Amino acid sequence: MLLKLLRPTRFSSRPIINGISELYPIDVNGSKQWLLARGKSKDLPVLLMLHGGPGFTDMWLSEHCNQELEKHFIVVNWDQRGSGKSFDKKADPKLLTVQQFVDDAKQVINHLLEKFGQDKIHLLGQSWGSILGWKLAKEIPEKLYHYIGVGQVSNMAESEERSYQFVLDTARKDGNKKAVRELEAITMPSPNDGQSPFKPLMTQRKWLAWYGGMMKGEKKLSAISKHLMSAKEYSFMDMLRFNNGMKASTENMWHQLLEINFINEDSKIEIPFTFILGEHDHTVDIKLSKELFNRTASSNKQLIILNAAHMPNITCPKEYQEAIFSTIK
Repeated sequence: MLLKLLRPTRFSSRPIINGISELYPIDVNGSKQWLLARGKSKDLPVLLMLHGGPGFTDMWLSEHCNQELEKHFIVVNWDQRGSGKSFDKKADPKLLTVQQFVDDAKQVINHLLEKFGQDKIHLLGQSWGSILGWKLAKEIPEKLYHYIGVGQVSNMAESEERSYQFVLDTARKDGNKKAVRELEAITMPSPNDGQSPFKPLMTQRKWLAWYGGMMKGEKKLSAISKHLMSAKEYSFMDMLRFNNGMKASTENMWHQLLEINFINEDSKIEIPFTFILGEHDHTVDIKLSKELFNRTASSNKQLIILNAAHMPNITCPKEYQEAIFSTIK
């Protein structure tokens, strides 16, 4: 903790000889947002990561789960509007909308195409990021080689209902009176109910993690803290921004996300796509993700199932990276 307190606010201390390692901000539709670009060569194709949450950035996981990918791609982690290093407590929360994030992502992609002199990029969206990724794959296929959805969202409201029921049923079977009491005391957010979503979600996610529906082999959400604490791209102040951004993003966006239902939309993607799913994922229901996969027409699609839950990048980074590379090598 002391070393983290003494660190500068923004830096990247992991240079790549003859490659690229840049941590820098850009203006994205009037908002200062941060990118981390790393690759063994400046001539590699770009892979843009769209993190989950909303607000759950993954720049701080770069050293843990991107090192093999950096041999084959310029891997770009983007702290989205209102998240992590890009969090601004003075920003207007009314701008935290799904459409705004889609517009932001398009501008980030245009920046990367220009910066690296490329015509297209590869795109990966995880959890909330898979909502952005799916929309972008439909709206700007001419700028994408391939889309990868990790923990792909399909029908958000139905998935959340199944997630809650899974953890409540599991707690009852386990005889966990504390978990049952806490879970029965909350009302999970639903579209247009107007309630503050953060507290009930965190209660449900606490017990979901305990029963393996988020990170296989890790029972506590605090398991991520060791990576956040050791991240060379994140200072102590960035850690505070991470926590504040995750709460603000959830509070302002969750009810919008509950309206997402891709299964009822046009079932065609013009570019190759891959879903990487954890067979034990109960955060985003794997059966609904498979339904979206089966319903969607594409000239090239692939489904990969890992022995993981919702966060394979944290719990099995080797297999996670191999799955990504296998789809687009």
